Amino acid sequence: MDRRVDPAVTAGIAPLTLGATQRSRMTRMQMEWSAFTLLMALALAVPARAQDAAKPAPDWDSEPAQVFVEGDALHYYGALEVRDVNRLLQALVAAPATVSRLVVTSRGGDAVAAIAAGEAVRARGLAVEVVGRGCGSSCANYLFVPARSRTIAPGSLVMFHNSCPTGFSEDPAYWRGWLRRNYGGGLPVDRSQVRTARAHEDVRRQFEQDLDTHAAQFVQTVRDTKAGHRRIFDGSGIDDRLLCLGDHLELPRVTGTDGGYMYTLDPVDMARFGVCDVAAPDDYVARAERYFRSRADLQGRVGVVRLADHPGFVPQPGVACR
Repeated sequence: MDRRVDPAVTAGIAPLTLGATQRSRMTRMQMEWSAFTLLMALALAVPARAQDAAKPAPDWDSEPAQVFVEGDALHYYGALEVRDVNRLLQALVAAPATVSRLVVTSRGGDAVAAIAAGEAVRARGLAVEVVGRGCGSSCANYLFVPARSRTIAPGSLVMFHNSCPTGFSEDPAYWRGWLRRNYGGGLPVDRSQVRTARAHEDVRRQFEQDLDTHAAQFVQTVRDTKAGHRRIFDGSGIDDRLLCLGDHLELPRVTGTDGGYMYTLDPVDMARFGVCDVAAPDDYVARAERYFRSRADLQGRVGVVRLADHPGFVPQPGVACR
């Protein structure tokens, strides 16, 4: 059964149809898996800051997410999943008018759910403060970018990973082929269900019978994501190429994944895309580069994009930052 973001909860934001559990899980495998693996690698060496024992630590991969209001801030710690984003929206509606900030740490997650959260952030005029490990993937795209203003805490990272949905295919044949290539005739199931060759053949047969349905679900999710992306960026004054610089710049090619190279930028370069009012430590870029260099497993997979290194590329924001 499909789950929806309650239109009453979104306080005037158009309701978004969020996919069923299996559709969300399958689509996230393709759109988020490479980002997930890289962000988990990043998490290994970025130390979490000491926390007050009375409140949850900002764990960006918490499931379920930690959602609570404290003072003038709504806190969201964890992956962006449908159930938890609905909790965030409900908490925002119930929160007093004095709540003006979203304090977040998240590796990302379901893009359509993240868009719903981002629309609420923009409608409420919230500032976003990134804490803990940071804000990656759909969190960076749809919570950090649409905020009224943005703060990156010391030790946190904001990571993009070449994920403009405008390039996602709406061709069912593409998704049928992708499923066959990646799952070899059967979607992941509990191993206890596949104890014999006959059982494995049953799984493969069921996979083939359901293949058109799965492909159609992928296509619908792509369409939902594209529509939500346009709502976030159309008229915002922000050049959405920020989210997919690998399509426009000569960045390292990452093989074996679908998400491509992951990157952060100096706040000065973010402003050139129309992402204004980003407060970050003075050594944000230097610290990120030192960390990336220290990790042999991340070489060529993550980095800092400097627009000065790409003089032929000119962002085209609709607003000029102060």
